[in-house]
Amino acid sequence: MTTFILSLLLQFSCLEVIDPDTVLAMIVRESNGRSQLVHPTSKAMGLLQVKPVVLRDYNHLHKTNVAPEKLLDPEVNLFVGVWHLCRRKDQVRSARNLVAIYYSGYRGFLRNTSHPTSKDYHKMKRYVEGVFHRKWIIRSFRRAEQSFKAKQIIYQ
Repeated sequence: MTTFILSLLLQFSCLEVIDPDTVLAMIVRESNGRSQLVHPTSKAMGLLQVKPVVLRDYNHLHKTNVAPEKLLDPEVNLFVGVWHLCRRKDQVRSARNLVAIYYSGYRGFLRNTSHPTSKDYHKMKRYVEGVFHRKWIIRSFRRAEQSFKAKQIIYQ
């Protein structure tokens, strides 16, 4: 799956801002890897919990007609979700800010950052910190796995 995420990031030229580990951490935060998950109130769907409004924007801008139930397909969900994540990369050059925009929308991000004492700002901040904490865990496991493999080679 990491290779697929990397190919999407290359396609959207987000690599200088968002790396595959961040997207993996968002998947863990949003759905815990459950591709068939549908949020009961927001109707967000799939691995990256893409909301119907995001799919509507995607369909409008790309002149496509992707049906909402297609968001339960991991490839479609990742494609639309990464597109949504990367669409503001020219306005905000920080991975943390892009993740915050993914969480609260662009207007919500602007509103929250202009009122850093609000409840919504703190919810957004906790979400971003949670994603980057998960990213740290993913990288730690990857380093431990590489170290373990290296030791196996040495002791064979």
